[in-house]
Amino acid sequence: MSMRKISFQTLDSLFSKLARALAHYTCERCAKKYPENSPGLHTSHFIGRANKATRYVLANVDIFCWGCHSWMETRKPTDYREWKIKKLGETKFEELIEASRLTKQWTEPEKQELRNNLVKAIEKIESL
Repeated sequence: MSMRKISFQTLDSLFSKLARALAHYTCERCAKKYPENSPGLHTSHFIGRANKATRYVLANVDIFCWGCHSWMETRKPTDYREWKIKKLGETKFEELIEASRLTKQWTEPEKQELRNNLVKAIEKIESL
């Protein structure tokens, strides 16, 4: 039996939904609350999504409104970095940077497992 291919778009959507739900649909910088499916609330990757080793690591993402996301993206080496260190602590920040140096190629079984774990985590939050 062949395994159904899971797209990165599907995983990105599920991961974003989980991250925003964990943040209670609230911008972590300005504290503005948004409706669940609002396009105004973004999942910001400190280390860009192109880095597959940290693409689906919750410590790598922050939930920002459009304005805060735009502001932080232009200040990654300075203000965003300082904000991120304050949020994670020095040790976890350094662990995130180290993880970003790894090369990751996602296999179909790994993508399927990640999809299943994301769906379960979302269902758990939604049942609370």
